[in-house]
This record gives sequence, structure tokens and C-alpha cells, in this order.
Amino acid sequence: MEFLASLLPMILIFGLLYMMMIRPQQKQAKQKQEMINAMKPGDQVVTIGGLYGVVSQIDVANGKVEIDCEGVYLTFMLQAIREVVSSAPLSPASNESIPADNSQAVEPTPAQEMDEDEDISADDLYLKDEDNNELADEPR
Repeated sequence: MEFLASLLPMILIFGLLYMMMIRPQQKQAKQKQEMINAMKPGDQVVTIGGLYGVVSQIDVANGKVEIDCEGVYLTFMLQAIREVVSSAPLSPASNESIPADNSQAVEPTPAQEMDEDEDISADDLYLKDEDNNELADEPR
């Protein structure tokens, strides 16, 4: 009887560990697998490395996905997808353009031009305040 009484706290601790650690991890794995299974070409995704792109092809048999990152096509393992940012639209997008609000447009200003004869010294590369004191140790 004493043996069971001393074994009961250990059983409770293991049960608590299961409820607090293992079960939530299994839920997350299940959610991620559902997300991967629901992924389709055209979805915007983020990889575990923080790379944003659009899914162009999915090869479930080999566990690979091809992502279009602004014209660069990269192949990743399906597990490398952290999340689906937005799903592909179900219907084709309309080609109607929305007029831009130009009321707060900023006019571009021309850059200060340098003469070709003018030389730049190393001192000009450092940030300085009004009293000509250097603000940073490294050049800009």
C-alpha cells in the first residue's frame, strides 16, 4: 500500500507533463500538417527563414514546394513553410485599377550635385554635428 502511495505522485507528475507539454506539441504538429495539406499554388507563404513568396508548385510525394520570390524560384521542403499568409483567390482578380489619392504626393527634390573636380576626403565620410564633432566611430 505504501508503494502505491509513493508511486501516485510520480504518475500525477507524468500525467501533468503530458497535458502541459506533449499534447500541445502534438496539436501544433497536427495544425501545421493541416496547413501544409491545404496549401495550393498561388498561396503566399513565409518560410522558417523569414522568406516571403508565392507557392508555384507543390510535390507532396517528395515533400517539396517551389516558391516564387519576385521571379526567383526556390525549392524547399514542405516542413520549411512556417505559415500561409494569404490563400490564393478562388476567382480571378478584376483588372480594374483604383485611382491613387495624389493629395499628399511629395515632389522629388534634386540631389546635390558635386563637381567632377571636387575631391572627397576621409573626414567627409564621418557624421558630424554643428560644432564639427564626429558623431560615430565608423564612416557612413
